[in-house]
Order: sequence, then C-alpha cells, then structure tokens
Amino acid sequence: MIAVMEAVVVEEHEWSALQVHKAKSPYKLMRRKSEAILMLSEGVGVDVVARLVERATRTVMEWARDWRRDRLSSICTGHVGNNNASKISQEQEKEILEALSRPPSEQGIAAEFWNIHDLAGWMHERFGIE
Repeated sequence: MIAVMEAVVVEEHEWSALQVHKAKSPYKLMRRKSEAILMLSEGVGVDVVARLVERATRTVMEWARDWRRDRLSSICTGHVGNNNASKISQEQEKEILEALSRPPSEQGIAAEFWNIHDLAGWMHERFGIE
C-alpha cells in the first residue's frame, strides 16, 4: 500500500537544524525523526521513508503531522532529563554535582580539571557504578 499525505515543508533555518539533529543528536529517535522530515520535505514517499528509518508508515505520518503542528520542537523525544533508568540516586547526583563544582584535587584526584575518565573512576570508587 502506498500512503499519501500532505506535503512537508521545511524552511531553510529548520533544514540546518534538522541536519545537525540528524548527525549529532544523542538520541536515535531524534536522528530518525530528523532524517524522516528531511526526506519527506524532498518528496520521498512516506512508505520509502518508513522503511529507511525503520518505523511503521503510520508512525512517520504522525511525525509529519507533528512537524506541521509543532515544527522543530516535534523532533524532541521527551527523554531529555528523564532519570527513570538512572543508576544513581538524586542524593548521589547532588553529590556528583557538588564534587564537579570543585577541583578534582579536593577528591584526591591528581588533576587540575575534571575529565570523563577521572569522573568515571571517582563514581565507580564512590558509588560502585560504571
């Protein structure tokens, strides 16, 4: 079945933002939504887009509907700030933020500035997580 839908229009400034999301978003869903909207705006059929972004045609049509209504904000997944799968408690997060606000030397780390490797080691040592 070939689905037919209303055209998707992307303004030039939106095109640039979608390209950035497609290439650099930390969330696969945001990358796929961006790619889908870009392809739809170029006239690629919704069935083809759905296959390429590995989603149902109906889902891609919903993304297009959301795009027409909400524009760039429709790309956001709602996952940002979601701590449901977090391995640290809120208290531990506060402790980590407090530690990051001070030089690592105050935590016994021989470094002038925090880096990911040092932070990961400190968190593993402090909380037993990786």
